[in-house]
Amino acid sequence: MSEKQDLMNAIASRIQAEIPGMNISTLISLLALEMEPYDISKSSREITVYRGFENKKLIEKFLVCKRVKGLTPKSLTMYKESIHFLTGLMGNPPLISEEIEKL
Repeated sequence: MSEKQDLMNAIASRIQAEIPGMNISTLISLLALEMEPYDISKSSREITVYRGFENKKLIEKFLVCKRVKGLTPKSLTMYKESIHFLTGLMGNPPLISEEIEKL
């Protein structure tokens, strides 16, 4: 069942509880018609755990792959500076080792 269908069923059930005798299948059909042009997805409130060492290795692999793909030194520098800037905004220590800095 889609998230939109789940939402319509939940709304229909709540309305049916408030208005006894309401035809739930008619209500769901009306909701489906009204909601058809909308994309609905359930919000996610997940928390991402900071894993400094793991993130550092992933970033290093990313930069090495970019180097292997033949990016120019200027492009690699832009990536490194962006990573430093963003990790600084998040209050995290630098995630690029000296070896990778030399790329």
